[in-house]
Parts: sequence; structure tokens; C-alpha cells
Amino acid sequence: MLRYRYTCIVGTIYALLVYLLYSSFKSIKATRFFFADSIPGSIAQKIENAVVLNGWPNEKELVKFRARAWLKYRPQIIFTKVFAQDHFGFSPALIGHSPYTLIEDGEGFYTYYKNSSYFAHTFGAKGIRSGIKQDIKLGPVYGKFIGRNKYCINRLVTSPSDLQSDLLVGKQYELINLKMLWEASTPEKKQLIFDIFGLPKLELEKLSNYKIIVLTQPFVELNDITEEELMAIYKNAIKSYDERNVIIKPHPSEDVSRYKKYFPNAYLMPSHIPMQLAIFAGLKVEIAITISSTAVSLLPNDTHIVWLGGQCHPKLERYGMNQCPYLSK
Repeated sequence: MLRYRYTCIVGTIYALLVYLLYSSFKSIKATRFFFADSIPGSIAQKIENAVVLNGWPNEKELVKFRARAWLKYRPQIIFTKVFAQDHFGFSPALIGHSPYTLIEDGEGFYTYYKNSSYFAHTFGAKGIRSGIKQDIKLGPVYGKFIGRNKYCINRLVTSPSDLQSDLLVGKQYELINLKMLWEASTPEKKQLIFDIFGLPKLELEKLSNYKIIVLTQPFVELNDITEEELMAIYKNAIKSYDERNVIIKPHPSEDVSRYKKYFPNAYLMPSHIPMQLAIFAGLKVEIAITISSTAVSLLPNDTHIVWLGGQCHPKLERYGMNQCPYLSK
């Protein structure tokens, strides 16, 4: 009998959380996980059936990995139901010709990226090189990311506003509600998720003492802006508040030491804990500040959202999203 019935290929803690919430406890236990090395080691090591891979290998490395994946991993994957983020470098080699369900990269994913110039830069609005030779070298999904290929048979979508995106119109998708999936989860499954992400009760008790949260994004790591410029944006955003009442929630791919340096009196929330999970577990704040983090969409309706948008700095204008899409949620 096959050991695994499902395959999960992800490179962000958000996508991992979506998969865990969407799946039953038994399904999770029957899943083989493939993680990009952007998944924190503290999380990956808690899943015994996980393989950690280089998320962004160069083309030469990709060709070698495709051959290795075909011999080592694909014989197991072809007999499973595949869920994947398809835009990571290693994803096409693992997906191969298998039908798969696409896991979004964040709430409002399809609208956010399609409406910003960042979409074309990162994912290629019209796809990357294609053809028989390219398919053989890198896999038939390569260059046809975000489900723009015949092998993507379903897409997990969390934001109703995304349904008008031409990335979804006429395509097969499944609109899901993460909060409802959490509430419908068994105690056994909830505890498993808490254990994987390391969210203890003590952490939640600490968070309940603060009124303001800043949800950051990895613009420095993306080489969009300098550390000094980004910190100046956040400093200006909280200048009217007592820093001792502020939670800083860093993005998982950020260097968190900068926030210790620039905001010594704020509470630094562990970056590997998904904001969505903290909200489901009872986190409540009065004010949420962000440049354009979609995580604010899950906060209670009475939360005051300070949305800075790409207009907050000339170097971030290409991201667009100057108006918060969640103010009427």
C-alpha cells in the first residue's frame, strides 16, 4: 500500500497554513511535503515526511534537479493528489505532468499581482519561454505559472474579489474561507497546526496586551528599498503611538534583527507564526498598520486599518495597491 496519498509543494508559511486548514487530519498525515528553503527550519523539522529544497535554483541547477526529481521523487508523486505553489523554481520538476490544485500566495493573490507591475516582473504576464525543448528541460509547467497551464485543474481562492481576475475567469477554482475551515477543524487538527507553527498559549497571552500591530513585508530582501528607507516608513507610521503598545509582525523571509534595532520598545512577534493563525486563535488589536499586507483582511471588522500602499515611497510605487481593498470588509 502507498505510504502517501497527497503531495504538498509550498514555499511560504501562508500556503502551508492554507493546505493544513483545507485538509483533514488524516490527509495531513498521509501527505508528502516538499518545502522551499524559505520555510523556516523550526517548522520543517516538525514534519517528519518533509523534504527541503532550494526554492530558487538557476536554470542549470533546475535541469539537473528535474532529472533527479524524475528518478527520486516523481515515482511517488504520480500516484498522489498534488497541491502546489507552482512558481517556485523546483515546483515544475516535481509537478511534472501531474494534475494539481494551485495554492494561492496570499489573500487577494490574483487581484494583487495582476494589478501591479510586480506581477509581470516576477511571474511573467505572458509566461516565460515555452516549447518542447523547454518542457523537456524544465517541465511543462515552467513559465506557465499561477495555473496558466493545462495541468492545473483547480485553484484554492480565499478572496471573493479575486473572482473577477482574468487569471480565474473561465477557470476551475474553489472559494474557501480560512476562518470557517479553522472553526470546523477538530481539536486534534488544531493542536497539530499549533504544534507545527509553534504558537503556544503563552505567546497569545503576551499579544493580548498590545493595541497596535505593524504587518511588515520583505521589501529590503526584494531589493526594492534600503533598510533605512523602509524603517523610516514604519517609524513615521507609528510616530503618533506609544511604541510600547506596538506589535511588530515581520514577514518570514525578513531579517528580524532590524526591527530589534529600530523598534527596541515594541514587541517583536515571531516571524514564523502566520498572522492568520494568530487571528484565528484570538488575537485582537485596535489598529493594524501595513504597506500592503493582505493579512489585514482577516482582522475583525472593527479593526482600524492604516493602509500605506505603494504610494508611501517612490521605490514601492510599482506595487500599486494604493487603496486598501479590505476597508469595506
